Amino acid sequence: MKRILYGLIALSFFMGIGKVEARANVTATSKVYAGNTFKTSISVRDASMWEVHLSSSGPVKGCSFDDINYTSDGNNGSKNYSVTCTTTGTGTITLKLTGKTIDANGNQTGVSDSATVQVVERPKETPKSSVNTLDNLWVEGVSLDPTFNKDTTEYNVELEADVTKIKIGATKSDSKSSISGDGEKSVSEGMNSFNVVVTAENGSKRTYTIKARVKEKEPIHVTIGNDTLSVVRKREDLKKLGELYTETTVKMNEEEIPAYHGEKTGFTIIGLKDADGNIQNYIYDEVKNTYTLYEEYTFQKVSIFINYTQQLQIPKDYKKETIEIGEKKVEAYKREGKEFYLIYGMNTETGEYAWYSYDKKEGTIQRYIEEKEASSFDKYAKVLFIAVAAFFSLFLAIIGALLIKIKHLKGTN
Repeated sequence: MKRILYGLIALSFFMGIGKVEARANVTATSKVYAGNTFKTSISVRDASMWEVHLSSSGPVKGCSFDDINYTSDGNNGSKNYSVTCTTTGTGTITLKLTGKTIDANGNQTGVSDSATVQVVERPKETPKSSVNTLDNLWVEGVSLDPTFNKDTTEYNVELEADVTKIKIGATKSDSKSSISGDGEKSVSEGMNSFNVVVTAENGSKRTYTIKARVKEKEPIHVTIGNDTLSVVRKREDLKKLGELYTETTVKMNEEEIPAYHGEKTGFTIIGLKDADGNIQNYIYDEVKNTYTLYEEYTFQKVSIFINYTQQLQIPKDYKKETIEIGEKKVEAYKREGKEFYLIYGMNTETGEYAWYSYDKKEGTIQRYIEEKEASSFDKYAKVLFIAVAAFFSLFLAIIGALLIKIKHLKGTN
């Protein structure tokens, strides 16, 4: 059947009648790199039968195509073909499309179309720069230590106590690299560290570090016992207190010092730092110029400030002992034979002082209610009750004995 069909198509072609439209297109760019592939499209339009042939010349392979075909209903139709071509070198590739088509009315024409593709060498890629150094680095108004060298990545600067901002400048060795971390920076008392990062074109990074130390102001010293402590000047260094305390300041040596104030407790709290840099909160009495270590102990959401500085009446028979609450040593009182300890302090939520009973085993407290000794009347009443009870028991025994004796006498009669 196929041979008969091809014969009819060929016979129609040789009759030389009709109208034909066909064309070939190269869909890839007109210039490709050697070794790449590209696609060629062949389109047949307004034909009921067709015969097309694609040939190629130049540095290419796989660019040949042949087809004889027709529409299934005999009406005019369209058909698209795609051919993948592979370049084998550089130069010009010529694509030629030939053949014949027949439309539904039997009109026939020849096909002739062509396209060219230029094949060139792939350009060699220029490697991206790996330079990630600085040409210069500085801090405005002060000198770097050591002097800048592109291969040295860590520097120090020293700033006066009143400096709050610095400006870091930097220039890069390679125009293709980028810099981050320069510009104006805020500084505070003590050590401040800043990184300037250079990123090369290829993504590699180098970090230059500037350590800027702001000199401390002349410290304000206070003496507590045998210890010399310095006053904390920066609020962020103060140990945080609960919501019952609000931020405030106090004046010391003509300077505003950050502090907290408790409305309920009436305490003004400041921070003091020891020689090792450890910071603790202290109650500061401006009138008496005294400092008292302030530590809260929280039990079941009740916070107690333990304080024995007042004139206290120690409950009878309670002796002083030192116990640990958490990791802190605390003064407490205990009565022989009793399981609980007594501690004295202020409820920081109410500002009221009281004795509290502390259960060391469970770590709980409750307000202590003092045990009252029995009065003389209570003691007399207790003795009287015992005497009456004893008399009544004796009376019942006597009555019982008499009844038994009477019963015995009646029996003998």
